Amino acid sequence: MKRFFDMFVLKLGICVNIIGIIFVLIVLNEKSSTSMLIVTYVSCLRNILIFIRWIEDDRFVLKYYIPCVIADFSLEIFIRLFMEIFLVNKDMKEAVGIVIIMGIGMSFAGSYLYQFFKLKSYKHN
Repeated sequence: MKRFFDMFVLKLGICVNIIGIIFVLIVLNEKSSTSMLIVTYVSCLRNILIFIRWIEDDRFVLKYYIPCVIADFSLEIFIRLFMEIFLVNKDMKEAVGIVIIMGIGMSFAGSYLYQFFKLKSYKHN
């Protein structure tokens, strides 16, 4: 049976989301979005590491990697906008739960997208 999730991307996503949760909590505590820039930089580091992983994989061609990046980036933008708009006015307990659930969901979604497009590329090459 084929795996549904790429384990490298999943573990990396969970690590990034743990760091992201810490800084989102700082943002919620300060009620400012300046600490959110650190989350953006950590997310960029995640994307660079995934790109390096893609370069090492000879069978995962660019034709399938680009839609994977676009889908993952769109999902990231949607989640970031959601957090910046809706979570600033929530109380701390409610916001922490939402951020944790969204972070775990993002990790699994990113890992699934990467694996989906990778297997599609393998099948057509």
